[in-house]
Amino acid sequence: MKYFAIFITIALFSVMGYLIYEQRNEATALKNEFELLRRQQNPAAVNERDLEIAKLESQILAQQQSEQSPSSLPPLNPPPTTATAGNLPPLSPPPSMQSPQQQLGGPIVPPGGVPAPIAPPPLTARQRQILAAPPIGKVTEYQQEYGFVVISANAAMKVETSMTFAIRREQNIIGRIKVTSVDEGSTIADILPNTVPPGITVVVGDDIIQDLP
Repeated sequence: MKYFAIFITIALFSVMGYLIYEQRNEATALKNEFELLRRQQNPAAVNERDLEIAKLESQILAQQQSEQSPSSLPPLNPPPTTATAGNLPPLSPPPSMQSPQQQLGGPIVPPGGVPAPIAPPPLTARQRQILAAPPIGKVTEYQQEYGFVVISANAAMKVETSMTFAIRREQNIIGRIKVTSVDEGSTIADILPNTVPPGITVVVGDDIIQDLP
C-alpha cells in the first residue's frame, strides 16, 4: 500500500505538470493570435510603436557609445615633466675627466673658476744633469728634408769634424748630431738616425750641448 500511494502521488504530480504546461502553451498561442489581430486592425499604431522602440534603442546605443568614448574617460595622470638644466643638481664629471685633485678627493673647482696650478713633478738626476750642461751653440737652421742642421758653434770653439753633440730642449735630449763641416762662422752637422723620438721636430733655437753618456 505504501508504494502504491507513492506511485499515485507521482502520477498526480505528473498529470498536473502536464496540464500546467499545456495551459501555458495555449495562453502563449492566444497571446500571439491577439497580437497578430491587433497589428492587422491598427497597423499605424503598431508602426508608431515600433518607431518609438527603435528610437529608444538608438538613444540607448548612442549613450553607451558616448560613455565608452575617450573624452568621457577620466583624465590620466600627466607624464612626469622632463627635468631641465635649471632644476638638475650639478653633476660631477666622470673619473676619466676629473682633475687629479678631484680624483684624490681634493677641492672641486666651481664652473668658471680658475683651477690651482699643478706643481710639476721633480726633476730626475739625469734631467738635472742635462739642464746643467753649458750650451756650446744653438740650432740656427734645420733642413728636415736632407737631415742636417746648422749650428752657431765654430772652429774657434774647438769644434771639429766627426764630433758628436746632443740637441737639448729644456731638460730633455731630443736628438744627436755629428759634425760634417766646420767654418769660421757656423757648423754643419747631420742628425744621427733614430735619435729623434717620433713626433718630435728639431726647431731653430734648440740648444747644442756636449753629448752625455
